[in-house]
Amino acid sequence: MDGAGGAAGTGGAAGTGGAAGGDTGGAGGGASSCDTKLGKALQFDGSKIDILSANLGADLPGGNTNRTIELWAKFTGENSWIAEGSILETGKHVSAGNQVLGLDMSGRADATHGRFGPYTNGFSDNNGAQGVVYEAPADVGWLHLAWSFDTNTGLSFTINGVQMPVQMGGTKLTLGLTPGIVTLGASQNFGSKGWYGVMDEVKIWSVSKTPAEVLANLRVIPKADTPGLVAYYRFNEGSGTEVADEAKKPSHKLGPCMAKSDICPDVNDAAPVWVDSDVPGTFSCAP
Repeated sequence: MDGAGGAAGTGGAAGTGGAAGGDTGGAGGGASSCDTKLGKALQFDGSKIDILSANLGADLPGGNTNRTIELWAKFTGENSWIAEGSILETGKHVSAGNQVLGLDMSGRADATHGRFGPYTNGFSDNNGAQGVVYEAPADVGWLHLAWSFDTNTGLSFTINGVQMPVQMGGTKLTLGLTPGIVTLGASQNFGSKGWYGVMDEVKIWSVSKTPAEVLANLRVIPKADTPGLVAYYRFNEGSGTEVADEAKKPSHKLGPCMAKSDICPDVNDAAPVWVDSDVPGTFSCAP
């Protein structure tokens, strides 16, 4: 990926955690360790096709199964709020509208409010005037977003750990999620129109996370083998065109779309840019 943009920098060591530098913080009395200093993040340009995608296979189950997607997302201006600019999506619309779970925008409500559109592309597509309204200037900066589906309790969307109202939230739903597929920076179903902004600390779970659990772990770095954690991307490579998850599974590696395929809605004409991560607050290691 491009190392341009001043804040980016390609001199860091390759591999997750290498570019972050600094001391590592031991967890559980030295039983394991993690790097609590954030290294790099990825900046996406919605005017270009700069998608990253992967097929996690059976590690990310499909069908009517629990799922949570969460990340830190930086909103840098008006473009970050363009409607249907998808930040993160799992699954693909193959034959029905309930086969994906993703996070996108629904435009601006007014000068000081933006609208989120967490969706399952058929059950909770909160676009237009029905989007989740959040008080924020255009360049609000970093927000933690989490979107969860539970087979018993339904849908849950949080911003900085605070639960927001969503269409059909808490209603019994039956989804048919497509297994495996993860797409960053655009949607599989909405074509190549993508998101403007920066993302970091992406976590894909095969379990549903309650708002309380999300809030308690906003700035906690989980172990790679945490039960239910399918993939965890920290973006600390700082150079190159691929992103590894913390478990270093080859099949989990995110990469650019070089051709249309099951995991690529379009061919990339650009790559996201490596930038320094400046997510606010102090991170800690999970025990």
